[in-house]
Amino acid sequence: DGGRVGGVGWAFAAELREQGVPTEVLTFALPQEFLDHGSREDVLEAAGLTAQAISLRIVESVAHATRIDEHA
Repeated sequence: DGGRVGGVGWAFAAELREQGVPTEVLTFALPQEFLDHGSREDVLEAAGLTAQAISLRIVESVAHATRIDEHA
């Protein structure tokens, strides 16, 4: 688990930008702030990083992109 800035997703998105790849990148990471103490499960849930929350965000993103493509 890593923070949003400097994490794997951040590095991946930066490399895509440098290579000129015009694609949206969804980054899933812990916020760069002090987090309440708790179990790993509790911390991830509070940050919206459960499997269900991530899946929903991906599906919504794909659905949005599909709607844009259909109207282009």
